[in-house]
Amino acid sequence: MEDGGIDMNDHYDGDLVDWAGAQSSLLRRCGSGELVNEAKFDWTNVAKQIDSVGRSERRSPSLRGQLDDVVAARTERARRIVAVVLTEYGQTARKPLNELTYSVDQVIGSSPRDPA
Repeated sequence: MEDGGIDMNDHYDGDLVDWAGAQSSLLRRCGSGELVNEAKFDWTNVAKQIDSVGRSERRSPSLRGQLDDVVAARTERARRIVAVVLTEYGQTARKPLNELTYSVDQVIGSSPRDPA
């Protein structure tokens, strides 16, 4: 499992990001039909990572597919609460409450590193 003198197990234990990049590159090259030195694959740790992702998804399934419904339902609830509070204080909304909408990206941001 040598890659230019680097043991891929050491690479996995030391710099997971570099290891993942090297492994995904090898897999893509192999998938495109290019002949690659299979000794460079760190099969044990690749399988370990795939298993780990599968277990993680099973424990906490992704909500991304349900987020539109959740945001819509919570926005509707917020509109009702605002309407009650405005009425209690004898106020009216400056804008029709049904025009107040939010997208999933506005609520959670486009990514954890780049909030919208």
